[in-house]
Amino acid sequence: MNSKVDAIVLKTAPYKENDILLSLLTMSSGRIDALVRGAKKSRRSVLYTQPFSYSELSLYRAGRQGLYIVDGAEPKENFYELRKNLSALALAQYFSEACYYLPKESSSGDEDKFMKLLLNSLYILCKKKDISVTAVKLVFELKFAKYLGFSPDFSACVACGKNEGVIWKFDRGIFCSDCGKEIDGYKINDSIRKIITHALMAENMSAYCIFADEKALLYIDSIVEKYFSTITERNYRTLDYYRELREIETSTKKGNTNKNE
Repeated sequence: MNSKVDAIVLKTAPYKENDILLSLLTMSSGRIDALVRGAKKSRRSVLYTQPFSYSELSLYRAGRQGLYIVDGAEPKENFYELRKNLSALALAQYFSEACYYLPKESSSGDEDKFMKLLLNSLYILCKKKDISVTAVKLVFELKFAKYLGFSPDFSACVACGKNEGVIWKFDRGIFCSDCGKEIDGYKINDSIRKIITHALMAENMSAYCIFADEKALLYIDSIVEKYFSTITERNYRTLDYYRELREIETSTKKGNTNKNE
């Protein structure tokens, strides 16, 4: 069976002597694995077998359960600019790791949404230097959670229905100041509710247009990150690496500021 799919490379692994096995996220089938035969001997294969490479792939499959074979490729984008910024690269690796754990060959109907989210996030990391990487991260996590079916509802207190929320309990929702007195959750305010709601509801690139200072974004990011890890039930190795790089960058900036003073 032959088919053409738009796909982005999430992960690569050597296969036998000269082949490469690609873990791909596709528009139509979610995550799949595909083999590139003779890739290590082909210079052209580098254009579409690197992590983050986005291409239209011609695939062949022997039977319904056989392994996909890459029969041809038309590269579209390789997001090369990511290699110039370590923290952006680490964040992109985190996004890819999250997508890697999606079910194989899913048919939920949301496969294209995950693909578009990943492409938009990578594009902004590469091209939109005026958008905070923290904003990109929290939008990705919130949208990803939404597509998995775990979209938080901040419209009203889950206990009394009051249009107020000051405590967020991940497995239950938000609580107002009265109902949340005995609730062990994360403190939020109206501004945080609006930012999270915007990230969830806004479409395409507009979702990343978040107007808040970096300190506020970092606080929201810390909460959303915990929410994402909770609902996906995973600890991400690439996220730990990203955090280490951000701490080094922050320390370096502080050191340079102190020297200038």
